[in-house]
Amino acid sequence: MPNKGVGKRKAVSPVIATLLLIAIAVAVAIIAYSWVTGLVGGLMGGGGQQVASQLSLDAYDYKTKYSANLCNMTVRNVGGSVVNITAVYFDGTPLTFVGSGSVGAGNWGEVDSTGTLSSKPQAIDPGSTIIISIRPSDTPPARGSSHTVTIVTSDGAKFSYTVIAGRTG
Repeated sequence: MPNKGVGKRKAVSPVIATLLLIAIAVAVAIIAYSWVTGLVGGLMGGGGQQVASQLSLDAYDYKTKYSANLCNMTVRNVGGSVVNITAVYFDGTPLTFVGSGSVGAGNWGEVDSTGTLSSKPQAIDPGSTIIISIRPSDTPPARGSSHTVTIVTSDGAKFSYTVIAGRTG
């Protein structure tokens, strides 16, 4: 007995099937390319603002003997432009600039070439050094304790250095 309908069913031609597979593969490739370029662009583009200031800590002397709590830091401008210091922080606490007399508790100052405090923050030329003198409080910390000093420049750059009480570095 003959089977009705088995011989009458038609399939998609091999040429059409091949074209459909190629179209699907191209669409998937375009979607993958768009996703990858968006991901890479997002990762590469978020670098933030570039600053010209570059400071390095050449040396420090953090005195804690005889009730002293004074840290003298020699800072060098290693960048290619003039640097102006606008703020100094000790363990996250802002210090106040003092331009004459002596550096008291909670203050910082810049020592000029004659060894006296400058009346205002100095512009630091490329390759030049200055001495920043800070006194975070009247009470000296425990010898050997580490502290973070952050220097902020006029272009918004922040430079953080670790100093150890009672030591030089």
